[in-house]
Amino acid sequence: MELNFVYCFDDNFNYQALTSIKSLLDKITKKANIFIIHKNIKSFNQISNLISDHDNLSSLHGYQFDSSEVNFPPIKSHVSEATFYRLFISQYLPKNTKFLVYLDADIICVNDPTLKLLETFSQINSEGSVVAARVERNRKQNNTVFNRLNLKSDDYFNAGVLMINFNEWVKKDVESNLLKILNLRFNDLAEYDQDMLNIYFDGQFTKLDDSLNYHALGGQNKKLYDHIEKNVYFLHYLGKGKPWSVENFIYSTSKFYQKEYKKLGFKKPHLIFPKNLSTINKFLKLLISSDFKNYENRLKFLKYSFISFFKKHN
Repeated sequence: MELNFVYCFDDNFNYQALTSIKSLLDKITKKANIFIIHKNIKSFNQISNLISDHDNLSSLHGYQFDSSEVNFPPIKSHVSEATFYRLFISQYLPKNTKFLVYLDADIICVNDPTLKLLETFSQINSEGSVVAARVERNRKQNNTVFNRLNLKSDDYFNAGVLMINFNEWVKKDVESNLLKILNLRFNDLAEYDQDMLNIYFDGQFTKLDDSLNYHALGGQNKKLYDHIEKNVYFLHYLGKGKPWSVENFIYSTSKFYQKEYKKLGFKKPHLIFPKNLSTINKFLKLLISSDFKNYENRLKFLKYSFISFFKKHN
């Protein structure tokens, strides 16, 4: 059985997605088909040669997203249109695909997930579910999101990793139902497509083991690093904790991303330092923090920070 993975992103995440895919192909022990839905697929094709000959890559399919017939509501500037592309997978992926794994582009594969994925596929089948996802919030902990979305269930999931029974996804016409939610309830959506998916499934999903969507939160923490290295399959840099951001670069969890990025053959680390006051303030605060004081490569970090700040980065 081949594994199927789908990514949805735009130009701003080309190198992050490439790093994610490379880490995945390096770790799995079965052949994989990779499907990419992109806002400008030509831009990714220019760098895809770095993974195209990988032994574990069975096929690589890139799709140009057609937005001509989709009217996306206005979204906040920090959110990309590409966040909605996963809603349209039934328009692009082969209909004979049985199971697939959706991964956000800010996810790194740390350990071989093959057996765990196959076990979860079996669990999805036995439970008659369409998707498996990690529970992110429970009503007992905080019922704000449940009230806002008018959910009946007690569990809200994170959509960064979705294991999908694609046969059932197509059969139940999930796409049309999600688009109805988008049109009717857009003003209720704070997490956009993730909220939409939770409104539709409303607790009817297989619970994914945390190790398949482990959230990279924390600073310089060797105990956390060791736990991730030994026990985590997919490490998810969700929210603002991106490992290529100058304010997060030195944290122990960022090492996993930078190590995989380096394997692509790049001589410099992936470090982004935007020229804005907010990031500059965060950088200055970092320099007087205990995390920076205890960081073993301070001079190297400062060197590449200034290079990134004064020169155009990827």
